Amino acid sequence: MAGRPGRRVEYLPAAVADLKRLQQDDPVRAAEAGRVLADIAAGRRDGEPLSAMAATGDLSDCRKIYFGHRNQPTHRIVLQQRPDGTLEVLLVVAVEARADAYVYLLSAERLQRLPQPQQPNLDRLRQERIAQRSRRRGR
Repeated sequence: MAGRPGRRVEYLPAAVADLKRLQQDDPVRAAEAGRVLADIAAGRRDGEPLSAMAATGDLSDCRKIYFGHRNQPTHRIVLQQRPDGTLEVLLVVAVEARADAYVYLLSAERLQRLPQPQQPNLDRLRQERIAQRSRRRGR
């Protein structure tokens, strides 16, 4: 995928919300995400392929890119490769923390591929993330 011209990057509305939330929570990390997304659009970064996993569903048509600041990869961007004629179309599915595979569970849910047994785990992690963000904003 690297360096191909004609790449088009689209965003799920939920991924746009992820980026806005990241901007509120951590502007430095949000700026890093912006640089990574610019590299993706320019064809300079592609990420690593994901696969089908029992815990997160089938994300084999997706790729992950690590980012964080100060060389600490704390977050992931998940992209879905979508064939579209001669253009390479990438869909940004999620931009989230990597801990507990949250970004992958969220991606599978957004693509409607989350295995049912994993839904309670995603719900628990989602509530933990909301509580963490609330505490940070309350400081």
